[in-house]
Amino acid sequence: MAGSIIGGINETQEVLGFCAEHHVALDIQIIPTQRINDAYKHVIDGDVRFRYVIDMASPAEDAAESFLVSSGRAGTLAAR
Repeated sequence: MAGSIIGGINETQEVLGFCAEHHVALDIQIIPTQRINDAYKHVIDGDVRFRYVIDMASPAEDAAESFLVSSGRAGTLAAR
């Protein structure tokens, strides 16, 4: 048996509907894969007041070198 503490599809749709109806939005910054390390450093340093969204369609050159393996510290990085 498995579950999610954030809810399922119906709950997610309900929250998104509420946000759209009440004009609730997140501040985001879209970054290419090459800037993951910089973004992670800013998150760890507490310099971020928005959510980073990683553009997975950005050129993958040097992406393997840019990819940062998590050190177990929580961050605010999301992929799209």
